[in-house]
Amino acid sequence: MRLAIITSHPIQYNAPLFAALAKEVEVHVFYTWGKAWLKDKYDPDFGKAVQWDIPLLEDYTYSWVANKAKNPSSAFFKGIHTPGLTQQVLDFKPNAVLVYGWAFKGHYQAIKKLSAKVPIWFRGDSTLIDTTTSGLKAWLKKAVLTNLYKHISEVFYVGEANKAYFKYYGIKDKNLVYAPHAIDNQR
Repeated sequence: MRLAIITSHPIQYNAPLFAALAKEVEVHVFYTWGKAWLKDKYDPDFGKAVQWDIPLLEDYTYSWVANKAKNPSSAFFKGIHTPGLTQQVLDFKPNAVLVYGWAFKGHYQAIKKLSAKVPIWFRGDSTLIDTTTSGLKAWLKKAVLTNLYKHISEVFYVGEANKAYFKYYGIKDKNLVYAPHAIDNQR
């Protein structure tokens, strides 16, 4: 089994998971923010540069995808623009591709392009709890996401609110797999 993983940048709670997966299957992680992330390690969710006390890039294979965005960031859709991503993933010859998040141009395009060649697995933790969008914007979002999620083979949901979100956007029960957030218990 060869599993390609597409995610924006090294994240402290995913690194142990990727290392554990690499013991079971051949894993290659494609980091789409680009190598510039190493320079300042700025995390937009925390609003500052962060240094973690665990190794984020050990015990699994990874590569930095060239991010051609004018302002590389995981804070907005155009912050990750990776025209070479699809070919890099295909060169790895995966049996499946696990994508973390759709809200970046590079991830969105990869899902659409790769789904014709390899099963796409998806992980995201969005919910409908704080949805305040209505009218045309809500209709457009539903149309775009329903269309995008048609390209997904399996969705890993983290809880009931997350499951309801995916069902709202058209994912069938048979394509939903319960996979809650986990921690490194041994550590």
